[in-house]
Amino acid sequence: MTDIYLYIYLAVVIVYAFVLSSVLRAIQGGGTGRGAYGRLDGRERGISVVVCISSETEEEIESCIGTIEESIERVEKGKKGVPAELVVVGDNLDNEREAIVRRLVGTRGYARYIDRRSSRRGKKGAQREGIRNAKYDNIVCTDGDCVVGKEWIETIWREIPEGEYMLLLPVVMESAGGIVGDVAEMEFACLQAATAGTANRGFPTMANGAGMAFSRRTYERQRDTSEYASGDDMFLLEQAIETGAEVRYITDSRAAVHTKTPETVGQYLRQRSRWAGKAGGYRTWYIILFAVVVFMVNLLSVVMPLLIPLKLAIKIFMAKTSMDVALCVAGCRLTGRRVRKRAVALMAIVYPLYVVVVALWGIVTAKRGRW
Repeated sequence: MTDIYLYIYLAVVIVYAFVLSSVLRAIQGGGTGRGAYGRLDGRERGISVVVCISSETEEEIESCIGTIEESIERVEKGKKGVPAELVVVGDNLDNEREAIVRRLVGTRGYARYIDRRSSRRGKKGAQREGIRNAKYDNIVCTDGDCVVGKEWIETIWREIPEGEYMLLLPVVMESAGGIVGDVAEMEFACLQAATAGTANRGFPTMANGAGMAFSRRTYERQRDTSEYASGDDMFLLEQAIETGAEVRYITDSRAAVHTKTPETVGQYLRQRSRWAGKAGGYRTWYIILFAVVVFMVNLLSVVMPLLIPLKLAIKIFMAKTSMDVALCVAGCRLTGRRVRKRAVALMAIVYPLYVVVVALWGIVTAKRGRW
């Protein structure tokens, strides 16, 4: 019986190794600046940045809107004169947050605020309202707790292809301090490497709503009937895949959005379980397969020491861990982050149990209407 468990573990690890090696080889693809085109459905040629605000702090809101406005002003004053606007949607904001947003938007001609009052609170609904009111065909979405660089919009503009598309932007999660923040930063670097590698290999498996751009037509063709309040990223990605839209990851760091890691273990686990909870709504076969392989290799890493000789289980686990570390290093290079060795070592030890717990908890709590 031990031999059967061993063969199963080895088989899953080999599949995992094949997938990760393919991802690592593809990370450097994309981000080549293929030029911008215009009218997709008769609207004006330009970029509409849609930001949904819910429970962000005053500092986060000010930083987000301020850096986006700087990027818009830069392209408006530039020689190419890229038309751009900022659409901020407040999802049932309290009076204090609404006042902050209205003050920041002010009387700028390129920025406006949409006050969304709905009994169905959720990011997808807020985003839908913003896109419906957007002026341009090219939509760029980010979150209210993110900041961008001055060249953000012009970099994205250079990457926009002709026809229907979805561009995955680099999302950089910077440690908020402490070991929890450092581990979260390293884990997220791994996710970015996987996002870039699978997308630029032609089999995109992940997207992050904090950084994505897409054509209006791509958005309007989606048929998301799920009950998930979030999932604006993954379900749109699946729709783009189904309709044959061009999907790729921009590796140019100037297109990146930056955010902070969760500050506590509780915040960290809640965020990751919310992401994992959307897995039950996936329908693209290779996205499901990728998720299953990652879950199974980590589940087996947890239970195999109980089923096969401990020394053998440790050896296989170390081989699997070395691949995770390689992915983490690649992700740090991709996002410009420093490899935090202590955090990587801790993550390598606890990662299998963490993946299993987060995945199961996310599925159990998936349909609670959370952002």
